[in-house]
Amino acid sequence: MEPLTQEIRPSSPQGYSLAGLHDGSVWLTALAKKLRETGETQETSVRQILQSFGHKKRGRWVLNGLRHALADVGLIVVPEMDAVALDDTVVICLDERRQQARSLEPVVDPEGVDGESESTHDSRTDGLRIGALPTARKGVVWVRPDDSVSSALAKMVLNDYSQLPVMRNDRQPVGVFGWRSLGRAVVSRDKVSRDAPVIEFMFEQYLVCRATDSLLDALPRIVEHEFVLVQDEHRRIAGIVTTTDLANVLQDKFKGFAILAEIEGIIREILEAKFSHEDLCSAKDPTDQHRSIESVDDLTFGEYRRLLEKPELWDKLGVRLERQVFLEKMERVNRIRNDVMHFAVDEIGEEELKELWQFLLGLRFLNNQG
Repeated sequence: MEPLTQEIRPSSPQGYSLAGLHDGSVWLTALAKKLRETGETQETSVRQILQSFGHKKRGRWVLNGLRHALADVGLIVVPEMDAVALDDTVVICLDERRQQARSLEPVVDPEGVDGESESTHDSRTDGLRIGALPTARKGVVWVRPDDSVSSALAKMVLNDYSQLPVMRNDRQPVGVFGWRSLGRAVVSRDKVSRDAPVIEFMFEQYLVCRATDSLLDALPRIVEHEFVLVQDEHRRIAGIVTTTDLANVLQDKFKGFAILAEIEGIIREILEAKFSHEDLCSAKDPTDQHRSIESVDDLTFGEYRRLLEKPELWDKLGVRLERQVFLEKMERVNRIRNDVMHFAVDEIGEEELKELWQFLLGLRFLNNQG
């Protein structure tokens, strides 16, 4: 395998759209031709694939579009693009080499993993997978069963860890040594030797999840165990995800949720004050025949925009703003909203948070003027 080369990259990835996959498709076609001629596979990263299509993040529609584009030229990506962090290595290969590629897929080894295994694998899971978290494939500091307590404590202190996996090798965990397990030993024993092997003080219960497992499904178990060992496509323990890591992810997501909640609240307040029930009904998606509109609360964000697209309704707002500029801003906010509300793989970026915050400030001003 060789790294992604400049010769087969598209010249202007900014031309990409989900509908056409313009320059990205040119790149994939050239790559597929190259792989068929050489019989090789191509190493790259998810970030490089996204950039080839003019994207920075993995939203639901972006990933679906990329999968279709790959399938159109007979290519697959291993591991799945939503089962790794942005800069982790993935392999692009020909679809006819699927069986060979699938040998890289994660399989829990019942003889190699003695602890508790949790698997919720679905190759088309919407939302966040464990492997997409930054620490899931960052590597893991571990100790062997016969390593001394002193050695384990040194690793914990120097790395600011609360626990360490105890493993026979990088595929075979046998337990967990940490402050809690050591504390119980201190309470229950007359003496704890720093030279004693960690196997005497470890907990035998631990959780192993595959990188492709759904984070949402595994979340209650992670909270219960306080961490999870992550098994990669080669059955190696590639990383560890702790409750602290979960808190960091959820904190990033919550910022977007909080701003969007206020944005939608203000929009509903403005629309409810300015528009009649008939006006609101006129914004309903015409393809949705089974939903009734009783109030502004029954409209989607896209229907807010459809309502304001009509010049005669826009004029009812009584604001001195260029309608098209406002609608374009709403469209950008809606795209960000879709990623946040569908719990897109990658965290919301600072630029997107800034865009949401700016729109919120503008809405607050308009609402106060009314």
